[in-house]
Order: sequence, then structure tokens, then C-alpha cells
Amino acid sequence: MTNHSASGGSYEQLNLVPYLDIMINLVLFLLATTSMIVPMRAPPVLVPTNSPEPSASEFLTVAISNAGLTLMGSGPTAVRTDLPRDPVTRALPLDALTAALRTRRNAG
Repeated sequence: MTNHSASGGSYEQLNLVPYLDIMINLVLFLLATTSMIVPMRAPPVLVPTNSPEPSASEFLTVAISNAGLTLMGSGPTAVRTDLPRDPVTRALPLDALTAALRTRRNAG
């Protein structure tokens, strides 16, 4: 559309619709991406500073078989403890396992 000015010159009006369309899309894109960035931050975590490394004797293995439970430790002081099943009910000796684990924890 051509307009005429008072001085007799002509000028065209600037079409703002494409500019506003691009600006609205840009603002919506920025809003969407910044709202997705905020939840992706890792929460603050307290990391222990002077925690001792576990020694090899602290690792235990409990093997389950038809005969019962076998408690095995690793390291130089590895001790094997066999806990047989109850001969009548064939139940696993969980109370004996708990007692053996407590004994090892208190001994170490």
C-alpha cells in the first residue's frame, strides 16, 4: 500500500505481521526450553569426604543350596560357615544366618 506524504513523496508501510509472528515463535521457544532446563538440574548431594575404603574382608557371600546356606567371606581371613536346613521342615536357617552375620559384624 502506498501512502503519500504532505511533501508529495510516497512511502510504503512496514508490514509487521511476519516480524510479530517470528518474535512470538521465538519467545514461545525460549519459554519452553528454559522451563525444560530448570528441572534437569541435579539436586545438591552431600558426598562423604573421609570414608574409608572397604577392605576385602568386608565382602560376604551367601550361597543357597538344597543342603542349606553357606556363608563365605573374602580376603585373608575368609571363613566358611555351613548352615544346614532344618531336617524336619526343610526350612532355610534364616535365624542362624542372622546370628552368624551379627557375630561377624561384631567381631570385625
